[in-house]
Amino acid sequence: MYNIWGIAKIRGRESGAQIGAWIMEQVRRLFQSVSDKYFIAIIVTLFAEAAFIFMMMTLDVLPFRFVVCVLLGLALLDLAILLLVGMKRSRWGRLDGLVLSAIMVLNICLGVWYMYDTYVTLEKIAEYNSHFENYDVLVLKNGRYQDEEDIKGETVYVTGNNSKMYNEAQEKLITKADVKYDKVADANEAMSMLLDDSGKTSDNLVYLSDSNFKMFCEENEEYEKKIKVLAQIQVFKRDGTNAARVNVTQDPFNICVTGIDMWGDIDAVSRSDVNMILTVNPQNRTILLTSVPRDSYVVLHSFGEYDKLTHTGVWGVDETTSTIEDWLDIDINYFVRVDFSMLRDIVNAIGGIDVYSDYTFKSAISDYKYKKGWNHLDGKGALYFARERKAFKGQDQQRILHQQKVMKACIKKVTGSAELLTNYTKLLDAVDDEMETNLSEREMAAMVRMQLDDMKKWKISTQAVKGDFEMRGTYTMGMGRDLLVCIPREESVEKVKKGIHDAMYPETIN
Repeated sequence: MYNIWGIAKIRGRESGAQIGAWIMEQVRRLFQSVSDKYFIAIIVTLFAEAAFIFMMMTLDVLPFRFVVCVLLGLALLDLAILLLVGMKRSRWGRLDGLVLSAIMVLNICLGVWYMYDTYVTLEKIAEYNSHFENYDVLVLKNGRYQDEEDIKGETVYVTGNNSKMYNEAQEKLITKADVKYDKVADANEAMSMLLDDSGKTSDNLVYLSDSNFKMFCEENEEYEKKIKVLAQIQVFKRDGTNAARVNVTQDPFNICVTGIDMWGDIDAVSRSDVNMILTVNPQNRTILLTSVPRDSYVVLHSFGEYDKLTHTGVWGVDETTSTIEDWLDIDINYFVRVDFSMLRDIVNAIGGIDVYSDYTFKSAISDYKYKKGWNHLDGKGALYFARERKAFKGQDQQRILHQQKVMKACIKKVTGSAELLTNYTKLLDAVDDEMETNLSEREMAAMVRMQLDDMKKWKISTQAVKGDFEMRGTYTMGMGRDLLVCIPREESVEKVKKGIHDAMYPETIN
């Protein structure tokens, strides 16, 4: 029995060698039969395929079985082209091979471009971008300071704020204008050096962040009427360096989604108008959306003072995530920072969304109207639906509910259908320049690959922190100036903490 098996193996090897030799001989004959001009077409096709395969492997968003199918498809097309251009007795067969090669090269080049565009976009939004803040030298519009030269050597009022950006801005102004500083307690007292609560003006110089100044102007239009920006210093801050990375296709993680209250430049520091925590569990495909009122009265991580959560945005996204971590006793693994434009563009890219409204109402800031029941919304419609609060008795709580409905509808449509494949170029355009994250391009690619692999639907649930509104002082605007804030209810906070823990570790639920 042993000898028979040994002979079979020897003959098998001989047979395999003969087959291999035959295949090589056929390939050699095919190449010999191909004229120079057709041979060049084959070489161009192979180079295009090499570029395509390189970009496909670099991007790494396709599941392995998709990659195998693509490679097999390319190999079969190559064989077809080779057979056609090797037909000596058929001029039309060779021409067909040349045409097939040209079509293949054009499509491959298009695919390479799309993959390159995808890679660049993912890399761009995953960069640890530097955010900038402008710091304003504020003066009276009808005062004696009317030119930047007028402030040289003068005394400027600043606050006792010890943020690195503010300190750097002060150093830059000294270098530029050789000014001296006189410190006051907070932003409210600094602004009173120009315009106090009684309406009395004083001809002084005040140096505050542009975000601070805009908030004062929103609260009282008299500031905008009587005060102007004479000079401006720009300071950059690197954010997002504190990612607690995990295996995003295996381990549960939290993403802080913070939406800034502005259009346009995503690199600008601004208030965090929307704050939502996405607790993602890839093992059981669940997402828990936890909404937090923008006016939640919380302790700032870096300053140890109470402020509105929305004000953390003016200190940078790291301050927002760190403050939420301290407050809810959780780890924020990643952040996603977006502006108003992104929501509008994503909804448009996926062909709109369907959301259910509990009320019939009209947007207070646009002409959009919504009926009670299901509404199909385009990008702007979804944006104004998510922003509306004045039309409801519950105001902020109803707005939170609407934000959750819009987010839930977007996630379901992208992950539960072919939208991710059919509209991915539009989705890329929607996030380009309108989104920042400290998720790496590899982590984003891994999540896309996981979803494409099985297209499983995600189970999405929601919860929200509830609170009561009171008038309190804030660190950013000054403790002496009372603003409307939301005092979180302790039992609601504890419930939210438990909800996040249970979503991450469902095996621990009793």
